[in-house]
Amino acid sequence: MIFDLLAQRIGGAASHVRTKIMLLKEKIAYIMRMTSSLNEGGTAVFRPSSSGLVFLRGTVMKTYLVKQKFRFGGEKFDIKDDRGNIDYQVEGSFLKIPKTFTIYDDKGEVVSQIQKTVLTVLPQFEIQLRNGSSFYIRKKFTFLRDKYEFDNLGLRIEGNIWDLEFRLLDAQGQVIAEISKELLHLMSTYQVVVYEDAYADLVISLCVAIDYVEALESSS
Repeated sequence: MIFDLLAQRIGGAASHVRTKIMLLKEKIAYIMRMTSSLNEGGTAVFRPSSSGLVFLRGTVMKTYLVKQKFRFGGEKFDIKDDRGNIDYQVEGSFLKIPKTFTIYDDKGEVVSQIQKTVLTVLPQFEIQLRNGSSFYIRKKFTFLRDKYEFDNLGLRIEGNIWDLEFRLLDAQGQVIAEISKELLHLMSTYQVVVYEDAYADLVISLCVAIDYVEALESSS
């Protein structure tokens, strides 16, 4: 009713504004219909994509808060969700060259291992996931700012990955995860929102690897 009155008051002189108001009305109605359907039970999230907002039933969104412990010499630390539950643990190897960082899940099982590759001209890091797949972070030769590329990740990156302000998209343009800096924490902390639980291990491993690479580069 409110939207209809606004549209009538605006009139034809500002038809583009009127169109936007009606589109907003339709979007709100869509959200109301979708959320009311959850009264039957189940889970769902509104997930961003390259084409707009998508409503997905049967999906559980998970949020993690990750402190950049590598910058403070951390050899072992926890990664918690937004409720304070420990979902992952990161642990560095002892007296091993090259040094390896292993990520464990809440059951103590290995999720991934992060290791700097030896005998390469430029720095390269391999991240091995528990499903047997691997992806790589490689430093590119440049006279300007340091640049890295990501091989075999299987996802598209949008944003500034080194400022921890980016998101990951699949081949269909669906947003898999969003990473952003948390400004209200005393220690450097970033938020990781994962829209598909199947990608959680990969996303967390990528974020920890980026943090590790940054720490090594800043100390060199």
